[in-house]
Amino acid sequence: RRNEAALRSVIPGFRAESLLGLSIDPFLENPTRDHADFARQELLPIRRQIEVSDRVFTIAVTPILDSQGQWMGNCLEWWDLTDQRRAEEQVASLISSAVAGDLHHRVDSRNFEGFMGGLVDGINRLMDAVVDPIRQTAGLVESLSRGCLTETMAAGFEGEFGELERSVNSCVENLRAMVHDVQVVACHLHEASANIAQGNTDLSRRTEAQAASLEETASTMEELTATVRQNAENARRADELALAAKVSADKGGCVVGDAVGAMSEINASSKRIEDIIGVIDEIAFQTNLLALNAAVEAARAGEQGRGFAVVANEVRNLAQRSAGAAKEIKALIKDSVAKVEEGTRLVDASGQTLSEIFNSVQHVSDLIAEIANASGEQTRGIEQINRAIAQLDHMTQQNAALVEEAAAAAESLDEQTLQLNEMMGFFEVGGLEKSMPTPTRVGAGAATRGRRQSSGGSSGPRHAPPIRRSTSLEATFSDDGWEEF
Repeated sequence: RRNEAALRSVIPGFRAESLLGLSIDPFLENPTRDHADFARQELLPIRRQIEVSDRVFTIAVTPILDSQGQWMGNCLEWWDLTDQRRAEEQVASLISSAVAGDLHHRVDSRNFEGFMGGLVDGINRLMDAVVDPIRQTAGLVESLSRGCLTETMAAGFEGEFGELERSVNSCVENLRAMVHDVQVVACHLHEASANIAQGNTDLSRRTEAQAASLEETASTMEELTATVRQNAENARRADELALAAKVSADKGGCVVGDAVGAMSEINASSKRIEDIIGVIDEIAFQTNLLALNAAVEAARAGEQGRGFAVVANEVRNLAQRSAGAAKEIKALIKDSVAKVEEGTRLVDASGQTLSEIFNSVQHVSDLIAEIANASGEQTRGIEQINRAIAQLDHMTQQNAALVEEAAAAAESLDEQTLQLNEMMGFFEVGGLEKSMPTPTRVGAGAATRGRRQSSGGSSGPRHAPPIRRSTSLEATFSDDGWEEF
């Protein structure tokens, strides 16, 4: 009866109460063929699907057999499949939309009754049960994309959806705690990097001052090295002169020794001459006595002894003259001996003095030699110190450059931590924000180079800023020529 109006549009005058006894041919697409099939028992039972207007029916032809299994006739049944077909179409459309990602469609249950109505309601409830956690998850993910970590999925899901709810909420909680920890660590890292930058800046200034002092010290040491080298050269020349003076003093000592020996021989010869003069004086005295005796005897002889007396007188005169000459010579010899003795004493004193001078010259030569050796050692030591200071100055210059690069790297690290803080500030973590320290930029003392300022935010939806990689942190420090000091 529900399909009577639709059937009347195709079969005029159709009434449901007069259906019994009517021919089924108006409902068949090919009655001749269908009747031939209905008559063939081997094809039975047969099902046909027919469409009348907007209605869909299924007819079933089943053979009727007697108790002996003989065919008696056919039984025809039909079912209205219109609601089932519409439900299948709507469900297929629903599935296609769901596969395409559109979960808003539902089957219209107002046009269905009975079993199909219950089935459609069940499908709609199934879609609601599936879509609700998906929509909550999508909304939560959309909140995460805005940086909001304070929302969670509503409780009340069961089974796999309850597991999904717990997993998603646990993920959000863990992400919120992790972001908070990263924010705290980023703030502490910013403070540490700022302190490192400040320390590196101070160290850079001190290293530069130390490098300047070492450069001045190196210049002074070069001048001192030149002076000490000149002193060493002078000491070497003084040592050579002292050696020459030592040789000359040694020769002078030998000459004085020879002079002392010669004076000793002269003294001995003078004493021998004095003895000889004494003998001559004694001979003259004896000759004088003999001449006196001869004169006395000549006087006694008288006239005969007069000539002899003259000779004796002449001999006496000669003896007296010889005695006088001997006395004078003896006096001269004594005076000469005294002077020779004085000369010998002076020569001995000169020899002693020359010996002392020689010893002094020897001592001075030894001292000058030691001074020359010490000056040489001092020169070598100062040259080593000069080389060490030059090397230290070179290393200090390298350290200054390295400290400057480290300061730049620390500043870049500080900038990166500020950017990290800004990026972490994109997330909202709820009550955990109260326990997070506030990042601050370092003072002007550490900011030896310009800092990049972050751009201001807008009132629209926030988006995570892209991470910029710092090129200053990629600086390669060459260690060519470096060595342990």
